[in-house]
Amino acid sequence: MTSIVDVKGWQKRFHEAMAEKEVLLEELAPTRVRYDELRNKQTAELKPLKAEIRRIHDLMAPLGTEMAILARALKSKTGKPS
Repeated sequence: MTSIVDVKGWQKRFHEAMAEKEVLLEELAPTRVRYDELRNKQTAELKPLKAEIRRIHDLMAPLGTEMAILARALKSKTGKPS
């Protein structure tokens, strides 16, 4: 009885695909290194900006809470006083 499954053919193709993937990984390596270098540099440069943004947001948070309490107390009638 002949099997419909071609195990040897599949194994051969598996190893061909693995070899093709290895070639592509080698092609990708320098681009990946450059990408990682740029990302790390950008991350380092953004760190102080993120800290400043966080600092200002932390100062605004209590104001938002206070405004919500006042708006509720004013029953949403928050128009400018005369």
